[in-house]
Amino acid sequence: MKPVYKLALKKLKAKVKELEATSKWAKPLLEPDYGFTAEFARVYPQPVDVPAEVTEELERLDQREDELMNLDEDDWTEELEVEADQIAARREEPYELVQAHTAYSDEDCNRAGCVVTIGHDGNFQV
Repeated sequence: MKPVYKLALKKLKAKVKELEATSKWAKPLLEPDYGFTAEFARVYPQPVDVPAEVTEELERLDQREDELMNLDEDDWTEELEVEADQIAARREEPYELVQAHTAYSDEDCNRAGCVVTIGHDGNFQV
């Protein structure tokens, strides 16, 4: 085995040890066959303790976007197109805040595992 592979596997195994504390199982894979993961269902983190004003703003943006999308083509104007673009841009900040307030539930951690590999950017992918 090449030294770079040994180093990568060593790092993966260390990350697996860390993840085993919060997951039912963890498996290091240097060169994963993504078909391997097809046999498993996915578990996604859920929002936790998201500030109410962030949730309210996202709901308001969603509602206005729905209103715009339900307009007839004849009612669509350049001003409305600009507004739709602004809504999409404005949604990014609160969405990032929601993402920062997500976590896996204890129930999911107790029943789910993870595969750990190294991505093209050199960072772990879990």
